[in-house]
Amino acid sequence: MLKDTIKKLRTEQGLSQDELAERIHVVRQTVSKWERGTSVPDADSLVALARALGVSAAELLGESTMAEKEPNELAWETSLLDERITSESQRLDRLVRSLKWALVGAAAMAGEPVQPMAVVGS
Repeated sequence: MLKDTIKKLRTEQGLSQDELAERIHVVRQTVSKWERGTSVPDADSLVALARALGVSAAELLGESTMAEKEPNELAWETSLLDERITSESQRLDRLVRSLKWALVGAAAMAGEPVQPMAVVGS
């Protein structure tokens, strides 16, 4: 669990709750709440916490490290990431095209001469 991982890493590095809190710009009580499991860090704090403890955010959350994973598991995760990147890229391309057409429409309504625009990804 996250609370156990935070405490384990902090004590392994010989840090007090105060010292860790200072490194990530929170108060000691916040670190105490995380370690007791009564609160969890937000995304920004999680990243700062991982950096301060010298691990990845995924490791803090209990994900196994890359070295511990089987090649087929890594291949599967890579293919999922590739699919997501492709999907996001296509979504961004559609958004850019929509924005360009909106600008052309706004310029036409304002009576401005419309210059042809190159479409990204075309």
